[in-house]
Amino acid sequence: MMNKIIFNKNKFTEHELNWKFSECSDSLELTLEYATDLFTEETIKRMVKHYELVLEYLALFSDFCIDNINMLSNQDKKLLTSINGSENKIAKNSLIKHFELQSIHNSDKPSCIGTTMMDSNKLYNKTLSYLQLNSRANQVARWLVAMGVERETRVAVYCERSIELVISLIAILKIGACYVPVDPQYPLSYRNHILNDVCPKVILTIDCLTNDIVEIKKNKLTLDLDKNGVFFNMELSTLSENNLDIIDIIDIIDIIDIIDIIDK
Repeated sequence: MMNKIIFNKNKFTEHELNWKFSECSDSLELTLEYATDLFTEETIKRMVKHYELVLEYLALFSDFCIDNINMLSNQDKKLLTSINGSENKIAKNSLIKHFELQSIHNSDKPSCIGTTMMDSNKLYNKTLSYLQLNSRANQVARWLVAMGVERETRVAVYCERSIELVISLIAILKIGACYVPVDPQYPLSYRNHILNDVCPKVILTIDCLTNDIVEIKKNKLTLDLDKNGVFFNMELSTLSENNLDIIDIIDIIDIIDIIDIIDK
């Protein structure tokens, strides 16, 4: 039906897409102008093919419903079939159970990498394998349980984005506690408001941030790691690294406290 298609590429156009049709005896000529910042040539050509398909259907079947037109090519159908294949059954485990299995199957592979400042003001990288990350999380989870933390108990995490933060999150998930994020970048008044308003049973943090929350009368635990990925805190490092014998918990709970900072 369209015997000639002209593609005009322009970095800046009046409109994102500009379709211009002109009649040529028994066919149509299309000039399509498009913004190259928004569309690739491949996308535009696929769009034109779809449009041609719609015109062909309407020309052959005047009462045909557009909703019933299959716009996918055979190649597209194969791609969707391969991506959306549902023949593989996935075990209905929680996120934590999947992670614990990962720590067995890929025990030596790196799971996360972080940077830490040494006493000499030099940075060094810390890398934990899946097995190490799971072991550290198990130790923190055991400490939380010893502190009386149960399912849905509020646990505040006052950490920069770091390996210690990841350990905290996994430990909280393992025992089904409630995660309360407190970003050190928040204004001091906002941080204090969250901790006083939410009333967490425990605060997980790192040593360099403890002075910020010294007035908060809650159980605090520092999670700093040495170069070997072992806790400096002897209260943690002596605890068992094995997985906890806790019923698999599917739900994930967190509390994000939102207030009008201007009013505060």
